[in-house]
Amino acid sequence: MVYYQFGRFKIDPQTVRLSQSGQPIELEPLAFETLLYLVENRQRVVAKDELLENIWKGRVLTEHVITRIIYLLRKVLDDSDSKESCLRTVRGKGYQFIADVQVVNTAEDRSPASLAIQQPQFKKWILGLVIIVLIATTVWMLYKPPKEVVKRNNYQSIVVLPLKNSGATDELTVFSASVVDYLTTQLSMNLKMKVIHPDSMLLLSNQFNDIWSIQQATGADYLLEGTLLKTSNDRIVIQLHLYEAENSELLPYDLGGFEFPYPRTTADLNQLYHKQRITIRDIIQLIKPGINPLENGQVQTEDPEAYRMIIRAHHLMRSDSCKGIYQAEMLQKQATERDPNYAYAWLQLLANYFKRVWVCGESTENYQRALAVAEKIEQLAPGQYEAVEIARNAILVETNHVEEAFEWVKDASWDNPAALSRKIYALRFAGFLKLARVHVDRILQLDPFFYNEKPIHQAPNTVLYMNDFDTHLSLLAPLGNAYHDYYRALNLVLSGQTELAIDVLSNTIKRTPDDLFGRFSKALWLILQGQQKEAIVMLDQIETNRIAMNHTDGEMTYKVAQLYALSGASDQALALLARAIDQGFFPVTYFLTDPAIAELRSHSTFEILLKKATTRHLAFAKRFDLNPEITKR
Repeated sequence: MVYYQFGRFKIDPQTVRLSQSGQPIELEPLAFETLLYLVENRQRVVAKDELLENIWKGRVLTEHVITRIIYLLRKVLDDSDSKESCLRTVRGKGYQFIADVQVVNTAEDRSPASLAIQQPQFKKWILGLVIIVLIATTVWMLYKPPKEVVKRNNYQSIVVLPLKNSGATDELTVFSASVVDYLTTQLSMNLKMKVIHPDSMLLLSNQFNDIWSIQQATGADYLLEGTLLKTSNDRIVIQLHLYEAENSELLPYDLGGFEFPYPRTTADLNQLYHKQRITIRDIIQLIKPGINPLENGQVQTEDPEAYRMIIRAHHLMRSDSCKGIYQAEMLQKQATERDPNYAYAWLQLLANYFKRVWVCGESTENYQRALAVAEKIEQLAPGQYEAVEIARNAILVETNHVEEAFEWVKDASWDNPAALSRKIYALRFAGFLKLARVHVDRILQLDPFFYNEKPIHQAPNTVLYMNDFDTHLSLLAPLGNAYHDYYRALNLVLSGQTELAIDVLSNTIKRTPDDLFGRFSKALWLILQGQQKEAIVMLDQIETNRIAMNHTDGEMTYKVAQLYALSGASDQALALLARAIDQGFFPVTYFLTDPAIAELRSHSTFEILLKKATTRHLAFAKRFDLNPEITKR
């Protein structure tokens, strides 16, 4: 038998086990197979296509599945104190295992003499082995042993899978999705565990067609699966199954069918609330018996029309289409007019105003509207919605009050991913990328789906700004979100994977050609096609609109500066870089390492801007007693 030893690690192909200093390490099966394949082929670079063919057996997947596996392996294998990785990335080609490997053969003496002595016993041994194999095969056919569940997370989690729909009308499909949204929110509130939203599972659900594969990929303790069984104009029935990962098997629980009335009257609406509470109670009692489910009454309304308006508005906003966002705003306003105490409707309106700035590139006057709505929400449901704090923090950062924003979040709980994210946002603007990265890693330790789940949080740009391209790709939301897809394409451009970037950009432009990130994507696409003049004209239009709309987000200004630099318009790029710094975006280290602005660093103006950014970085460090990440120039 052969095993592989490198450093403190041992790979045993026979027992399918990785160990460190004699202690076993839990790895999901695909990660182990990928590591073993790279070690066995360490003398060369292994292409991504080869990994897909040999590990994933040709299953249709995106390359980012491989990126995620490489990221997981590096987290396990690499020394946090060293910049060197045992897994080398070759841009545009693949990966190579580069650590020194010792191949250990533990086989018995196989010399001719020993074989001659052992021959009679050997024949008996072979005959016995054949009999054992036949018996084992028969037993296997009669009873197939369960697969081994993967439970690698240091927290409990439950995956809520996308609802299987057998063909309901559009109206009832939206309604059924809203029921699942409610269940997801209430599970998170009551179970105090990570609840993975169905939207974040769409990619995995498409790739893996069985519950086992999804459990292996997520390491979840529980999985909730629902099927829309039958519908009428007034009612839907959802069949629910819960699976518990326990003792090397998935234990199934059939919860049965739950009937929900489509709310056309107040009586229907109250019955819907009642049915939802029963459903939540039944699910929770299987997971944590004895819990009395909490109920957030503040979000409810007695007006069925207001309820229907909000579920339609929520559905329209899921795609991040500006057209959908505008339509949703009309419904949200109508709902708050019908029921001014409907807190959840106000929360949806808050999200709308943010998306109008971030996604649609509209005036930052929407931030003032958002703050006013946040006050209303706090009056109706004080302390119940973390989104209010997220909004306030983002507005401070993006209106050149980075120091004030950090003052609010500097003592963020080490166990609260959302609070850590707000702290990271301020640190990133101020240029403390190493410190921000420590907090990013903590978030991923607490919640590996934090960045790539939908509805999305902020993109993990801290990692991109450190030029850690593979990790950044692995953390982005699945394809289909214009905001994340733009950063995906920019990543691929900066890491030399132009053809892949063009594919991503082309699809983004088709989906959202007129949204802000659709226009960013079109400008980058033009640059990659060699149409620099056309790209510059488009960037001029984007910047003219941003000035008219009073956009003060320094990070977004820097995005435009990057595009100008990539198109060869150095003067415009330097002017935008200066404005970004004035708007409170001053990550000095990234200015020195960003491949997109490499041509700017030879200009004398760049040195002046760098000194200005450095001065504010050092002042920030002094105010908050932080270690500067760049010395005075």
